[in-house]
Amino acid sequence: MTFLRLVVFYLFCVTAHWWLGTHFAPAGITPSILLAATVAVAVAAGPLAAHAFGFMCGVYLDFAAPHLFGGYALAFTIGTYLIWFFKWRMDFSNPASQMVLAFMLTILTGVIYGAAGMIFMNKFIWRGWAYTIFMPFANAVIAPVFFACARLLALDSEGND
Repeated sequence: MTFLRLVVFYLFCVTAHWWLGTHFAPAGITPSILLAATVAVAVAAGPLAAHAFGFMCGVYLDFAAPHLFGGYALAFTIGTYLIWFFKWRMDFSNPASQMVLAFMLTILTGVIYGAAGMIFMNKFIWRGWAYTIFMPFANAVIAPVFFACARLLALDSEGND
């Protein structure tokens, strides 16, 4: 993957996440475009690009979060590591497996973020029932779109890292 393509994809995702969160946020909840994009890049790109992309998406969310700075960066980086651990053991080429991966990673990042709050702030950061119930399904629905974008940008792991 070329560095420029990854940067352009990151800027597109950050802008889309901001725009969607600003203009289409019923009850303050929108699908996490950055999480879906991180999942897609983690599967489609090499390990260095995947971890860097996940970390930078997490840092962007940390700047917007009112609580724990660094929690999203930690959660997204751990998520990309786990995807890379399972990448060679599972097939993520069809939309159903991509949706399951995004669903599970959404729950996992919420738990990691909450646990980081427990460690560093002495309280579990709970984002509420609406977020916990709606967000995994919303991310699962949009994940195949970002997998297609990553494939379209040729963010593959065959030597293009």
